[in-house]
Amino acid sequence: MELGESVYIQYCSACHQINGKGLKGIFPKLDGSPLAIQEDKVREHINIVLYGKTGSSMQAYKNQLTLKEIAAVITYERNAWSNKTDRLVQPSEIKKYFK
Repeated sequence: MELGESVYIQYCSACHQINGKGLKGIFPKLDGSPLAIQEDKVREHINIVLYGKTGSSMQAYKNQLTLKEIAAVITYERNAWSNKTDRLVQPSEIKKYFK
């Protein structure tokens, strides 16, 4: 969680805000978001962090962050604020989605 929080603050908080609430209509919230709390959305969550989201400001982090950093920030987003999923994402899980 410490590494994930550090990565989140450095790379994600400018858009999604430090509190995960985002900016309505511009940057989606992560706090309470189905993407960040539903188990069936883990793959989508990983792919968005790896490859960004077409038609939005969400950039790809595949070539900017390590597997460990990506796993940590996704774990953080799934367990910070009101998101208490207890879901840990491992670097080996991230690697499965590399293209």
